[in-house]
Amino acid sequence: VEYWITFNEANIFATHAYTDGLWPPMTRGSLLTLFSLGPIRGRTIKAMDRMTSAHNRVYRWAHKFYPDIKMGVAHNMGFYSGKTRWNRLKAKYSGNMMNWRFPSRIRGHMDFFGFNYYGAEWFKGMQIDVDPAEEYSEAGRAVYPEGLYGLIHQINRRFPKLPMLI
Repeated sequence: VEYWITFNEANIFATHAYTDGLWPPMTRGSLLTLFSLGPIRGRTIKAMDRMTSAHNRVYRWAHKFYPDIKMGVAHNMGFYSGKTRWNRLKAKYSGNMMNWRFPSRIRGHMDFFGFNYYGAEWFKGMQIDVDPAEEYSEAGRAVYPEGLYGLIHQINRRFPKLPMLI
């Protein structure tokens, strides 16, 4: 096997397990589980940090014994936005945390940047909202090719010369 993926959508797993309580260990928490300020971190952030540590250890081990493999992740990325200034600010924070926290912590331990893109998510208040003016996929996300285009440019800027798998 030439391509290895350690985690499929680690950010989604952590959020559904420790914030939403939908997946094991089914620990429902407030939005504070997504909080990160220096040493003060919520459960979801701690879970993502443990997964980054695991990925980095596996990467070093695998390349020691299988030097020709290519290892990365399949990271969930979305285009987060809002219709008001306040909602755009919340979307920027969420986008930074959901899109970039995990990949930035495994920098140097990826041979490719793999990601899944399902579309745009619009913030309204404290939740993701459905905007009737937008077209939606069966996955419940706004069909927004411009978001994919923008993410490709951001990935290229943050991880230059790293091949992308979408």
